[in-house]
Amino acid sequence: MSGRDSSWQVGAILKEPVWRTLKFVAWYLDLGTRHITLYFDDPDDAAIAILKDHPKLTVVPCTPEFWSSIGSAPDKRFVKRQNAALGHAYRNQRDGWLLNVDCDELLYLESGSVEDLFRKTSPETRGIRILPAERIQADCSGGTFFRMPMKRWMLREVYGEDAPKLARRQGLAGHTEGKSFTRAGLKGGWMRQHWMQDRDGNSFSDIVLGPEDGAYILHFFEEGFESWFAKKDWRINSRGFRPRLKNELAEIAASYDPEGGYREIYNALHLFDEAKLERLIAVGAGMRLDVDFEQCVKTHFPDHFRDAAARIR
Repeated sequence: MSGRDSSWQVGAILKEPVWRTLKFVAWYLDLGTRHITLYFDDPDDAAIAILKDHPKLTVVPCTPEFWSSIGSAPDKRFVKRQNAALGHAYRNQRDGWLLNVDCDELLYLESGSVEDLFRKTSPETRGIRILPAERIQADCSGGTFFRMPMKRWMLREVYGEDAPKLARRQGLAGHTEGKSFTRAGLKGGWMRQHWMQDRDGNSFSDIVLGPEDGAYILHFFEEGFESWFAKKDWRINSRGFRPRLKNELAEIAASYDPEGGYREIYNALHLFDEAKLERLIAVGAGMRLDVDFEQCVKTHFPDHFRDAAARIR
């Protein structure tokens, strides 16, 4: 493959706090992406003013006029708008590869560069899917911890009686599919949240990489109880929780101590004390990283680092 074919871009639709947006952009700039296209679901997002003049960014405020221009509308379901925006990004890319990710998803490679992934592929390879590692809240200091998809015996070993709450997604609270690089210029495909697919729903992901390959999509699915609590209603309506858990949440809402009940659910899903963390690592489904997001943002956005630093850990 030529060096040009090994170039890559990022496309994402987002509606996040400014600090999270800056973390996302700084991370991918550090990884060496050629360009990032950001679709701001809120056309008045405060991050637009910070990022709009950056030479490696295309900033798209998603106004009603923009949605109309690509055959969508602001009142369509988010997933429909997301797919429309990603399709727009793909059509506007002439060469290289497009990585479609959300603002809480950061590509991480244990060794080598992103371009090395493409140099190992054949010209017929259409897509490369990277599996997720989901950030967890560990009740200990030092590093950032992640969990990876688990087999059923691992679920029982790690979660005990809480295993049924996480069985649907192999021990994760977020998605297990990961996210994909797609080669530019393919015909007959439609961009979706996780990959490009044909009319019959067949994925274009010809290669799937994961922990055994040292490749991860670090999924910062939640950022603490307050963030989780603020999004619980949205996740209930968007199939973010399985039916049994939805019923449990409904019972909690009608209880005399809903906050205590919600915290108990949150802790079961996301919080790892020392013993639980040891079990996760013992079964081979845990990972610890020293990830310096502060330095990343400071390098690319020094004028905004002070405001963001307290929020990006």
